[in-house]
Amino acid sequence: MQAEFWNERFGRTEFVYGKAANAFLQQVLPTIKGKTLLLPGEGEGRNAVWAATQQWKVTAFDQSTAGKQKCQQLADEFKVAVEYLISGAEDFKSEINFDAVGLFYLHLPESIRRAFHNKIWEYVAPGGHLILEGFNPKQLNNTSGGPKDASMLFDLETLKLDFPKATFSIAEEIETILDEGPFHQGKAAVTRILAIKA
Repeated sequence: MQAEFWNERFGRTEFVYGKAANAFLQQVLPTIKGKTLLLPGEGEGRNAVWAATQQWKVTAFDQSTAGKQKCQQLADEFKVAVEYLISGAEDFKSEINFDAVGLFYLHLPESIRRAFHNKIWEYVAPGGHLILEGFNPKQLNNTSGGPKDASMLFDLETLKLDFPKATFSIAEEIETILDEGPFHQGKAAVTRILAIKA
């Protein structure tokens, strides 16, 4: 069901969340040492392609085949390579760890979110970083995107419980203005973390 929803959304000609990478990713990735980046739920590939232009070796996954096609289109436009796998959040497996993992607006049902976050944390290499931005519960008052189910949103307290072994160099709940394609427009309430794995 979810794959059908995202295939329909990403099947449009336009890039529904824009072609530019997330602003928080652009802010923090240049401060991180490393070369390998994992991007779960990567959709149309805007973050993956930008990171690849910054000389990161990017592995991305999503359950949407239409998202993969859009990512390849964007990668061709910028003349970079991205490894893009088709996988759901619960099914993804990797034989390697990554210098950085980025989670951007990956909102999962509460019943699987914590287990997924725990699993993804295991793929962060020692000394590596987790970068995350998503909507917090105050987003329900806004019209700039995101699930309308409060249990799929997260505040800092929730994320600190999800990543109990992390050391946070950035941990904030802020109000920002999103300009990320037609589906992320306007005032938004977001939670951001940059976490280090000791």
